[in-house]
Amino acid sequence: MVSPERPVSPRAGAGAGSSRPGLSRPVHFVAPDPATWPELKSGDGAEIAPERLAEICINSADCWVLRSYYELRRAGYEVTLSDRPRADAVNIGDIYALGRTVRGWTAFFVIPRGDGHEPELANFTLLQNAGSTSTRPFATVPLWSQPGLIARDPDRGERIETVSFKGAAVNLDPAFQSDAFRAALAGEGVRLEIGVPSEGAGGRAWADYRETDLILAVRNLTEYDAARKPANKLVNAWWAEVPALLGPEPAFAEVGTSPEDYIEVRRPEDVIAAIRAFRQAPGSYAAMVERGREKRTAFSNARLVARWVEVLNGPIAAAFDRWQARSRLRRMLSVMKMFLMEPLSKRRHQGNFSQGRRILDV
Repeated sequence: MVSPERPVSPRAGAGAGSSRPGLSRPVHFVAPDPATWPELKSGDGAEIAPERLAEICINSADCWVLRSYYELRRAGYEVTLSDRPRADAVNIGDIYALGRTVRGWTAFFVIPRGDGHEPELANFTLLQNAGSTSTRPFATVPLWSQPGLIARDPDRGERIETVSFKGAAVNLDPAFQSDAFRAALAGEGVRLEIGVPSEGAGGRAWADYRETDLILAVRNLTEYDAARKPANKLVNAWWAEVPALLGPEPAFAEVGTSPEDYIEVRRPEDVIAAIRAFRQAPGSYAAMVERGREKRTAFSNARLVARWVEVLNGPIAAAFDRWQARSRLRRMLSVMKMFLMEPLSKRRHQGNFSQGRRILDV
């Protein structure tokens, strides 16, 4: 099973002749030309194979700018993409790729924050969980789910033989990589899989859950950093039809409830307890998977496209109109202040990112 959904074929002018709204303002995505996927440069809206998407959705610009352009375009919306902003449009750019020369002096910019610094170069900020705030006008839009995801083999039933962390080992707390933890799992007849089978496989292997029985994702982030992370480890587990054992990150509790939708763990012994609990209560594994099937519909491609359109036509359109109504001089003065504040925001972020209480120590 590939999920969350394959995009639909493009249609001219979404909203025309249908019940779906079109875009009320021109929307333009901005990305450096060398970083733009070759498949997008033709502008014809052709479908990208899910396995190819899994390979190329790597960084913030891929996931927030190029993927969003692609999904809206595939859904039939007339959005545009280039390496320069448009003065007449709502511009959407990446928090890390956007600088002074690209931002310009009068353009209106929406910047998805992801888990980065407060984007002072933005007129409007997109946040990936409802617990985050911004000094700018903002709205919450969830991050797209893992592309090309391959769900667990249903023939595995409720067996628990493999616990997997889908990601780089640096993002899994060391206690869950120790020899002692591996030995404790082995005592339960379970092996630990960290990262991907080969670095060359990249996102394709991270999307493959066929032989995964439990998802593990625990990191000892600072409270500041954790508050900005997305819920995607849990959402991807729902699409993969695999129960998730997750650290106490706010985004998980925002979209799900432990222990009904996932199991919150803080220490390796919590993982062992969870494995035993599943085995002692036949049917509990299948029940959690079924709840995930119900929950995941809120994160389908169609629902996320609808959320993008809702925000673009609502608070973003209103902010864009207010910006366009300003004189050119007022806009240039505002942007000058943005240029002064941006490096300060980056420095504050770096300090808060690494300092302060950590979520596993609370």
